[in-house]
Amino acid sequence: MAASGVDDAIFPIKRIKFLGREVPILLQNVNGPCPLLAMANALLLKNEIQIRPSLSFLTVEELLSILTVRLTDNPPKFTGEQALGEHLMQDVIEILPKLTRGMDLNVKFSGPEDFEYTSEINCFDMFGLRIFHGWIVDADDTAHACIRQMSYNKAVEMAIRLDAASPHPHSSTPTRDGEEVRREASGKEEDEKKEEAEVTPFWVENGEEIPVAPVYVGEDGKGKEGSKLKEGEGEEKEEEGRGEAGEGEGGEKEEEGK
Repeated sequence: MAASGVDDAIFPIKRIKFLGREVPILLQNVNGPCPLLAMANALLLKNEIQIRPSLSFLTVEELLSILTVRLTDNPPKFTGEQALGEHLMQDVIEILPKLTRGMDLNVKFSGPEDFEYTSEINCFDMFGLRIFHGWIVDADDTAHACIRQMSYNKAVEMAIRLDAASPHPHSSTPTRDGEEVRREASGKEEDEKKEEAEVTPFWVENGEEIPVAPVYVGEDGKGKEGSKLKEGEGEEKEEEGRGEAGEGEGGEKEEEGK
């Protein structure tokens, strides 16, 4: 039964043969989950509630009234305080209308009757109805030892964590393994670090950029003395520069003498 139009929903009645007797069962008005119908039909098959033979359909209000009368006329036996039992019965009566919209269940893989306890499941308990599920892992399956004590929700959480921690199967580089890709990425990162570590300053003369001896920046972020030139290479070039300057000066003086 769908969630919309719950209050005015009408359930058609179909009569079937069950264990040698004719039994009325309720049909859905719209396809969808409806635990309330499951509860009512189970009680009809057990002959614990009845529907008048003259009826061809039943409204939600009529069905809720039948179930409420059944619960109050034949309450379950409580081993604890009577006040607590009455409180639980009142909770069930308030929850029953919500069962027309569906029911959240968290199955446990430890057994076909194992569920995480909820107030909705308590409704079935109060009517003496057992719920089963088919989410059972074969004992020979390798997953059995891993999830046999888990609930469905816990298993989903674990799957999400494992998926987040593992490489994605649909990689943009399917022909290479993950280790190769990681090595390549690591090499590129090292090259980028080296490029960032070298700073080659320059000065401008007559609009031309003239590089000077490079300064290296270490991993600590501080400049370090030195250059790529071999030791003595810079001094030789400096001496050559001075020599050329001297020759030029001599030429000028000679012209002045003339």
